[in-house]
Amino acid sequence: MEYPKVLIISPVSFNQVTGGGIFLRNLFSDWPTNRISVVHHDPLWDENTSTVNSFRLTNRELSFCWPFSKFLSLTSPYSLAGQAPSSIACSSIKRSLLKPLQYCVYSSLPERSKLTTQLHQFISKEKPDLIYTILGSNGLMSLIRNVLKISLMPLCIHIMDDWISSSHTHGVFAYSNRRAMTQHFSNLLSQCDQLLTISDAMSAEYFQRYRLTSISLMNAIPDPPNSRLTQETGGIFRLVYIGSVLQNAQLASIIDVMRAVQNLSNSRCNIQFHVYCNTSGYSLLAPHLGSASFIHPLPTSDTHFFDMLSTASCLLLPSNFDVNSVKHIKFSLPAKLPAYLASRTPILLYGPPGTAQSDYAIADQWAEVINQRSQRRLCSKLLSMYNNKAQPSPYVQNAYRCYLRNHRIKPNTERFRKILCSLTHA
Repeated sequence: MEYPKVLIISPVSFNQVTGGGIFLRNLFSDWPTNRISVVHHDPLWDENTSTVNSFRLTNRELSFCWPFSKFLSLTSPYSLAGQAPSSIACSSIKRSLLKPLQYCVYSSLPERSKLTTQLHQFISKEKPDLIYTILGSNGLMSLIRNVLKISLMPLCIHIMDDWISSSHTHGVFAYSNRRAMTQHFSNLLSQCDQLLTISDAMSAEYFQRYRLTSISLMNAIPDPPNSRLTQETGGIFRLVYIGSVLQNAQLASIIDVMRAVQNLSNSRCNIQFHVYCNTSGYSLLAPHLGSASFIHPLPTSDTHFFDMLSTASCLLLPSNFDVNSVKHIKFSLPAKLPAYLASRTPILLYGPPGTAQSDYAIADQWAEVINQRSQRRLCSKLLSMYNNKAQPSPYVQNAYRCYLRNHRIKPNTERFRKILCSLTHA
């Protein structure tokens, strides 16, 4: 079986924490490791355990433009790569102290890129057949353009969310950075040999915008253990969320759910809300914790992850209702969705109408859906699910059928392999 040698250029690499990292890990799960190389700036990458050749980008290849590169060097996202966890935590603290500056300036600072001799040598040594990328910041897009100038390799772009609509909306440099982002994106689309998207809705939208045909390729997972475990710890109804907590994606809706659960708990309902997230998510949610909500670290293994899904009473799929968040996630499907669908655990979707995940849930009837921001509706739906927790959910079988139809890993990875093979034979 043929596997082209792929150079992945991405903000993230394979990991078990972020949506992009999980997606890449699953997408390339059957790829021979000697046929993959990765250029990235992912602080979660563990070079000691990985068998894939990688080049971790640093301030030499990507940085903020001068003079910001001087006095923000300790807080640069590119300087975190390769540091010890204590150093990363220290830099995160420094960045949090700069929040007022971040909102006005830092969140939209101009970036620069450089194709260094070291990176050029790495690519030359790997001899890839093609480039696969999920794109990223202006600096990373500029770097990809520089790589393409020295190579005639085919380019495959995979769009995960509509960041082109939601990025650089405020800040002193927002206008110039949006112009730069648009120029980089348009140039890369003009050089793209195959455009992939994360959903059919995104493919339709991008055809309307750019008149480019694309193929939608969603996240997929191996068949999970067939073990729906009934959780009966004193009759507790355990609402569970696992994943990212981002201000422009889920934060506000998770806080809404925390308040609704607390209200029900105060009314003598035996209900708890358990959030599993990383440390940045903890810092955002901690001020809103009540006695009925709990924050835990992310699962450390796939087995642990599926155990948590199968022992929950209900799984939450939240997204924010504000305009900028909707722009960002409108056409996206969360990386965790296939696991949710395969878990045989009821799902509650709380988010705005007209998004890909909401439309998917309504069309295929795999979740309880609340499409309006409302504490009253949240409390009412959670109370109904709490009172009927012993009854089988009518949505569970539909969810599992969607998993079997769209998200099994073998059909998706084989389809992906054929797509990349077609680029090297064109």
